[in-house]
Amino acid sequence: MTSTRSNVLYLALGLVLGLLLANLLAGTGALAQPANQPERGKEPMITRTAPMPHYAISAYGTSNASGCYIIDTTTGETWHADTYSERTKKVVEKLAP
Repeated sequence: MTSTRSNVLYLALGLVLGLLLANLLAGTGALAQPANQPERGKEPMITRTAPMPHYAISAYGTSNASGCYIIDTTTGETWHADTYSERTKKVVEKLAP
């Protein structure tokens, strides 16, 4: 038997033994699902009464000033904050129809 052929056989044997060991560990507790966790696919669905606010932020900066626009993507309200005036100002009330 040549060394290349024996290397391939050892590699195949190692893969098979590794898969068997991983399968054995997965069922015994080392890799099993923790006791306080629900089974996969059986997580409770989350229901919300009001939509969650989602915000998008776009920042800019120059040599003189920097700031950002903050957009509430559920209502369309948009604010502008900058370092020059050090305040936040609402620039758009809601989404246009």
